[in-house]
Amino acid sequence: MKRTKLLIAIFLGAIIVLSIVRMAVSNALSTDGIALSSIQDNIDQYKKDNLILSQKIYQLSSLTNIENNATALGFSDEKSRVELGGPLPLAIKQ
Repeated sequence: MKRTKLLIAIFLGAIIVLSIVRMAVSNALSTDGIALSSIQDNIDQYKKDNLILSQKIYQLSSLTNIENNATALGFSDEKSRVELGGPLPLAIKQ
């Protein structure tokens, strides 16, 4: 009889302790979920920002944009011919 009461007391104590541990773990995990959700939202925002910036880089580095900017700054497409003299012979006959 005394032994059964002791076993029942041990089981009740174990149940109470495990219930408290379960509540503590549950509480910790629920706050981790909120933080994880916030981090995931930040990641999504950074991905969108990176996509927008990539498109701006592609647009600004396109050849037509560079040509238009160069023309606006006064660079011309004219090519002047520079000659250093007449054609030189490849070999001299002796």
